[in-house]
Amino acid sequence: MGVRAFIASRGGARVGAVRRRDLAVVARAVALLRCILNSLAVVLLVGLALAASTAVRAASPADEETARIEYLLEGIAKLADAQFVRNGASYDAAAAVAHLRSKWRWARGSVVTAEDFIAKCASRSSVTGEPYLIRYADGRTETAEAYFRRRLARYPLPARAAPGRD
Repeated sequence: MGVRAFIASRGGARVGAVRRRDLAVVARAVALLRCILNSLAVVLLVGLALAASTAVRAASPADEETARIEYLLEGIAKLADAQFVRNGASYDAAAAVAHLRSKWRWARGSVVTAEDFIAKCASRSSVTGEPYLIRYADGRTETAEAYFRRRLARYPLPARAAPGRD
């Protein structure tokens, strides 16, 4: 006796109903599995897109300019025994960096390059127009603009843009 004959002997009409119900359950499971796979595909695509945008963003010119500006600010922060003179008052390096960061934050829309930062934020008072000065421990004084331009000229070139490399 085969499987079909055995099932038929046990009430064949019921077998059709069971099969239809089982097929409906299988169909719902397949639909759920498709939904899960589609969601997984979307999550993977979004993840790949984010990873790609992060990679592109990491190499963007804006990030390079931000790094150059940070390099300038680090230079001021390292001038531990110098005074930053603004509108006739002297400030230590930490206060100078905090002030310049604040000006940079306010001017973000118009500061695109490190040169913009020097010209629009780090050279002179936006209130009085007086140039910012740096007074060193040995008594020398120079304009902040001269200091920043000299420091920027020493900024290390990225490996991909270094002369003589292909």
